[in-house]
Amino acid sequence: MALPTHSTHKIDAMLTLDSCLQWRVQCNQDEAAAFFAECETYNDHDNAGLLRLASEIDAAVPRMLFPNNNPNNGKRAHKWAVGNEGSRVAYLEISTYAMRGTDIDELLQQLIAIAQSCAADEAWETERSANLVTLRFWWD
Repeated sequence: MALPTHSTHKIDAMLTLDSCLQWRVQCNQDEAAAFFAECETYNDHDNAGLLRLASEIDAAVPRMLFPNNNPNNGKRAHKWAVGNEGSRVAYLEISTYAMRGTDIDELLQQLIAIAQSCAADEAWETERSANLVTLRFWWD
């Protein structure tokens, strides 16, 4: 996976916050991957697992699909919030509204399995509504 070089103040701020014990910043896929590429090793969890998590999640979550040639078709249906809650944490928010024909429960189990294979100590669903699901991944 080619990593984007970051040029945003957001990534710099996230890297600065990385040594703090309580913070969370919402970001898109590219920003999350840029942060994961540059963040410090934390509790023996290195960047390789985080980068693999971002890459495999991005490949697994279907892109948006609306009827009638909607301009959002093909765009990512997920975003991230990364941070620290006493240890590294990442939340994955998925807009399920635009996933026609996707078995959401099956997808969530796949995403949790990906996180576990990337050494997440906790991986579970935190919130679900008619159009949105949030997963929490935590490394201790």
